[in-house]
Amino acid sequence: REPLSRYFSAYYDRKRSKELNKIERSYYELFPTANKLAEALSHKDNEIKFKAIEAMEKIELVNHKLEYWFSIDFLKKQKPYFIFEQEKLEEDFIKFCRLIKLNKKINFYVRNKNLDKPESNNLSHLAISNLKKYLKNDFQIYNYLTNNKKNINPNNWFNLYLLKLFLQRL
Repeated sequence: REPLSRYFSAYYDRKRSKELNKIERSYYELFPTANKLAEALSHKDNEIKFKAIEAMEKIELVNHKLEYWFSIDFLKKQKPYFIFEQEKLEEDFIKFCRLIKLNKKINFYVRNKNLDKPESNNLSHLAISNLKKYLKNDFQIYNYLTNNKKNINPNNWFNLYLLKLFLQRL
């Protein structure tokens, strides 16, 4: 998922959660919108800047970075079976099903509740710039995957065949 989109979703999904801990609640009080938190990453007041970085690391979901799951080196050595982009999920899923010859009718519905919130659609230039710096490795991984998607998806026939066999056993 594109890192800015993932950040939005994680911020607001967690904010709506009924399981917020005391620390997370304090960060949401200090940074009530995703934009305010992102802007604070470069605040002139070092205490606010430190709190913003701490919030990015302590708020569940917000703190889940792509780089914690894999690196570009790992992806080069362990090529994915198939790359699904969140932004093209239905299209990718249909292509995937065709490749593995899975002929089942599946109703597909994706809706991001967070995009319905006006405050979640607006990031200032400062917030975007800060997030691009903070999530630099995630952007590199995301760009690597999307740039190599065409090379990985259609050329991994043997792996897709193995995956199909695995899925048939389920």
